[in-house]
Amino acid sequence: MTKLRVELVLILSGVFGCGGGIASRSVAEAGADDAGTAGTSSVAVGGRAIAGSATTSGGNGLPVGAGMGGMPGTGGAAGGGGPVMPYCADTGAASVNPAPVLGLSTWEYQRSVLALTGTAASDENVEDATRVGPFAFSMDWNYARGAYLLAEAERQGAAARDAKLLPCDVTKPVDGACATAFVEAFVGHAFRRPLSDAERSRYVSLFKIGSGKGDMAAGVELLVEAALLSPFFLHKIYLGKGDASVGLTSLTGFEVAARMSYLLAGAPPDAALSEAAARGALLTEAGVEAEARRLMGAPTFSDAVVHFHSQWLGLDQLELLLSPSFTPELLSSMRTETERFVAAVFQGDRSLSTLLQSHAGFVDARLAPRYGVSAPAQDFAHVELDPQRYFGVLTRASTLTRFNDPTYRGKFVRERLLCGVMPPPPPQSPPPAAILPNQTRREAWEQQRNQPVCASCHQLMDPIGFGFENFDELGLYRTTDNGLPVDASGILRQTGGADADFNGVGELASWLSQSPVVGKCVAKTWLGYALQRRLEMADDCAVDAAYLPFANADLDIGALLVALVSSPRFRSRDAFVVPSPAPPQLVSGSVDTEQQRHKLLLDFALAESQWLMQGVPKDDLMVLDQYATMLRDLEIRLSQVSAGPSPAPAPAPAP
Repeated sequence: MTKLRVELVLILSGVFGCGGGIASRSVAEAGADDAGTAGTSSVAVGGRAIAGSATTSGGNGLPVGAGMGGMPGTGGAAGGGGPVMPYCADTGAASVNPAPVLGLSTWEYQRSVLALTGTAASDENVEDATRVGPFAFSMDWNYARGAYLLAEAERQGAAARDAKLLPCDVTKPVDGACATAFVEAFVGHAFRRPLSDAERSRYVSLFKIGSGKGDMAAGVELLVEAALLSPFFLHKIYLGKGDASVGLTSLTGFEVAARMSYLLAGAPPDAALSEAAARGALLTEAGVEAEARRLMGAPTFSDAVVHFHSQWLGLDQLELLLSPSFTPELLSSMRTETERFVAAVFQGDRSLSTLLQSHAGFVDARLAPRYGVSAPAQDFAHVELDPQRYFGVLTRASTLTRFNDPTYRGKFVRERLLCGVMPPPPPQSPPPAAILPNQTRREAWEQQRNQPVCASCHQLMDPIGFGFENFDELGLYRTTDNGLPVDASGILRQTGGADADFNGVGELASWLSQSPVVGKCVAKTWLGYALQRRLEMADDCAVDAAYLPFANADLDIGALLVALVSSPRFRSRDAFVVPSPAPPQLVSGSVDTEQQRHKLLLDFALAESQWLMQGVPKDDLMVLDQYATMLRDLEIRLSQVSAGPSPAPAPAPAP
């Protein structure tokens, strides 16, 4: 087998067009495309030439501690000397860092509600749109969503009537001081920042409207409903200091806290993080790092990283495989097993190598036969799988079935581990190849790959996917296919040097675990996820800067996350001058009937959205306008329902 080489220059530096054309792209657009070649060399990276170094081959033919063009080694000390400072900091590239206003995702919303009220939100059937790669960052604002949010706000408000959230005796007359303390604590927690005087006054007034003739529980109910419908709760808003029109501006400590918490915990800041923001600790890298490490030691961190990997590995789409071969129960077991595996990795060494190469498994009675192990006495026992067959997330049952043929498996590696950009198949592409008698799937796929309309794309995917051929379309291990021996040799196509050959998933996993291209792709993916937007060319330096401590820490993803949240890119945004519009006045009204209550709540939220729209960059107005349109549409439809059907016309008089 040709010796696998970690230094490579992938075709990822080009756009993979099915017509075979290659166009120049940046690292941020096409993935990490900077790497050296064997021996001493130099490559242009970030506008500067970086000296490379030779690699040392281990006993298995794999490079040991291979470095990337002068970068520190990702597998040990032998890659490129000591730590290297970000080499593109002085290129003078434009510094663009938008922080888009986005709605909470459904997952974030449900966890935020639970953190605020202590009562779990009900499930909903409205799907979030996938906006960047496999990730969904926000809810869509439409009538179905609005109806759910209103109903859930009312359910949460009713549950809060027991006054568990109120800092005083609910049976006593309305107390202005108690109302103010409740507003500051609950609404401030919902908004993830201290309230302005105007906001505090509006919510205290609303509390008093709800309290009516002295019923404090009713005041709590109305205020909880209003807070859960507010645009300040339902949107992630990072405006910064808003005191400059050019360059970058730092986020406030409370904005950094919110951004960190949703990344590392999937929920609003806890009391300790809010306190750190209040005393200014999150305005320094050291303070941010300390809080990040604390959050990564909490149980909620496992939830957050599992949520990331559920999208990255396609677990949220497993239900698409529902069939006689894949029952809902089996698909649920597959998802749970992968989630437990990911959680175990991040509760352990958090290493990318462990994520890709570990032989650990978590099986129940349904999964045990698939892995060739004994069924456990209880659900999801930890087991050690066959070390010659199973390697990290690459060979989870969920991965092998979600990506179930050579093309899909190669595309998964190319896009999600190498940050390649593969276009959709052209309209004239032929259907999948039929497997003939006495023919393996690989042989059928190779025939299709040789067709001119398919070759330019499939040559980049299928040769990688062939390395998975020891697993059939059901994800089951095999040594023969259609009665013929399986050929699991694979090739990772490169430019600038010999292709990288491997045999089976184990050798591929070992190569991927050492490749700096994969390491930088993981850094890029996490940065885009953390910033919740598509990365641009101006983000290349931030990717490089995040990769360095990641590489120096032997690809500890925890070190990568600490580097991301403490970086200037995460703690700043595009500068702009924020106007100071007059705050909205309290929307007066009665709450005697359900229709009046709905109108008051929706008008209250609409007034806040109009206020917010006056203080955000124009690029964010569309999201807020969609939210406001949702409120108006909901109010119109509810008023029509309350009015009831139009009376039937009177019968015509008899002639």
